[in-house]
Amino acid sequence: MEIYLSSETEGRADSLLLPIRNMVDSLLDDIRKNEYGSALTSVGVFAIIMKEEMYDSGGYCERQYYSKVRKEADIRLRLNYKSFCNAEPEKRVELYKQHVSRALEIAADKAKSADPEFQRDKL
Repeated sequence: MEIYLSSETEGRADSLLLPIRNMVDSLLDDIRKNEYGSALTSVGVFAIIMKEEMYDSGGYCERQYYSKVRKEADIRLRLNYKSFCNAEPEKRVELYKQHVSRALEIAADKAKSADPEFQRDKL
């Protein structure tokens, strides 16, 4: 399965996230090499880390999209800007790992709904 990590960030969050994203990306190699079924072949995981006022104007909405035809998911979830930027480095890594895990669970749930044969529990 292909897994892509990306983000929409502003301010300090951008420079704080980049090394964490690169580190977590390498941890996903075992997940990438396994087969879970044909219902999901690609997942895009996007972290949205913006100051609250950016959300107030209706921007940067969360998205949980799954295409049964293309067998791909696009999961965009928010991380709280202040919590992320003010956290200790270890906590920041943990917050991002939880974010990626949650996104993969959402994608797997959608794939399992589309195809009961999808091996969600292996993911």
